[in-house]
Amino acid sequence: MEVGGIRISGFIAGIIVLVLGALMIAEAVASVVADSPFMFLDGVNRGFEFAVGFIAIVLAASTMDESRK
Repeated sequence: MEVGGIRISGFIAGIIVLVLGALMIAEAVASVVADSPFMFLDGVNRGFEFAVGFIAIVLAASTMDESRK
């Protein structure tokens, strides 16, 4: 479905992945600062979690950009 030249399905998928990536980065930073996780697993490497969250945000931005073409 297109609205104003934007494919809604790709845009919504991008928003969902963007939010999940942001939550992963917030979890990684908060776990390092507070020394206790609040959303995800307890034994996860926080650097890896941060990197995966960052990659998710980059992919979401790419998906949202492609939905505009």
